[in-house]
Amino acid sequence: MNSKFLLIISFILLFLGIGTLGGSIYLAVNRYLLEGDLMSKEANKSSKTDEKLDSDGDGIPDVKEIEVYGTDPFKFDTDGDGYSDKQEVDSGYDPLTPAK
Repeated sequence: MNSKFLLIISFILLFLGIGTLGGSIYLAVNRYLLEGDLMSKEANKSSKTDEKLDSDGDGIPDVKEIEVYGTDPFKFDTDGDGYSDKQEVDSGYDPLTPAK
C-alpha cells in the first residue's frame, strides 16, 4: 500500500477523533516512514532462524530438505524405510527411495 495514502488515512482518522485507532495508525505510519518497513527487520531475523529450523528433528534444516533433497521437512524419515533422512544422505543413499 502506498505510504502517502496510509499517512493521509491516518491523519483523517486522527482528525476525526476516532480515538485510539486513529492515533495508533498515525504512530505506526510515522514509524514506518521514519524507520522504513516495519516488517523488514523481523523478516531478516526470522529468515536467519528459518535457515536453521529443523521441524522433524532429523538433522537436516527444513530449507535444505525442500531445496536440496526434496524430502519432507515434517517427516523424520521421508521414505518410511526406518532410516532418518540425515542417515541416508550421510551414507550416500536416496532419502526418497526406501531401502530394500
